[in-house]
Amino acid sequence: MNIMDNKGWCKFRLVMLLCTAVVLQGCAEAIVIGGMSGLVVAHDARSTKGLFQDQAIEKSVLRVLARDKKLDDRGDFTVVSFNGAVLLTGQVRNEALKKRATKLVSAVEGVRRVHNEVLVAARPVANSWTRDSYTTARVKAHLFFNDIDATRVKVVSERGNIYLMGMVSRAESERVLSMVANVDGIGRVTKVFEYVD
Repeated sequence: MNIMDNKGWCKFRLVMLLCTAVVLQGCAEAIVIGGMSGLVVAHDARSTKGLFQDQAIEKSVLRVLARDKKLDDRGDFTVVSFNGAVLLTGQVRNEALKKRATKLVSAVEGVRRVHNEVLVAARPVANSWTRDSYTTARVKAHLFFNDIDATRVKVVSERGNIYLMGMVSRAESERVLSMVANVDGIGRVTKVFEYVD
């Protein structure tokens, strides 16, 4: 009995790789770059140098936020950089701290734009890391199985909301958005794309 044809087996293996990468979020790009650099660079609009620059930006931004006395212990941040565009998610206690975070991140070397999607809440909101990782994997798999090159679109999930990053055409952006909108159980979908046309 033929359980899966060759194309199906390849898709299954890629989905498993995506799921593993999502679970190991902090190490995901290092795994992909180290183990499949030819595949990623061939599809990703960024160069290998650009991939490493984005990793350096993420580390620098997290360091700057952690060292700030006003934000220390008053904020919880997740930082994702794509081609110098930084997506900032997490939580702070008030609007002034959110604006402060934007100002600090904007000053980091290599940062071209800041998309501050940080939640303002007086009390801590439960972190849903496991659920968000699962949601990211589901969205990536959905894109892949609908013949959208999921390696060109970075999917970030935060408390059920989806943020889409990448360097795409406007037509690609609309197609990705329509595909993601068909995934059950997700919240708001925000495009943080950089358009190439």
